[in-house]
Amino acid sequence: MFGGRRRQPGPVVRMLQSPDPAVRMRAVNILGGRRRPRAAWLLQRVYRNDPNPQIREQARQYLTQWAQNMLNQLNSAPQPAGIGQKSWECDFCGTKDVKGGACPNCGAPRPDEDD
Repeated sequence: MFGGRRRQPGPVVRMLQSPDPAVRMRAVNILGGRRRPRAAWLLQRVYRNDPNPQIREQARQYLTQWAQNMLNQLNSAPQPAGIGQKSWECDFCGTKDVKGGACPNCGAPRPDEDD
């Protein structure tokens, strides 16, 4: 903000505010290709608030793809020495004696010490 004036929303944000569902769907598709934190935040707002179920579903699909990609990246990252040696129980699905960095049943990452 300069001079006390509020910044105007960008074109995609204005598209999300449109009464036309086709315009809002186009905005969701634009955001879905961006892979940035702000885009994810906007998609979460659409998923929670848009009155159109098809638009909410499209936003959910993009968010799900991003989450799965992030999990895949985490799971393929090199593990520190010894991390895969001790078994653990998955807090999400209850699988016992899991070894490695992710649950083989649901894909949840191994909990950190401070979780």
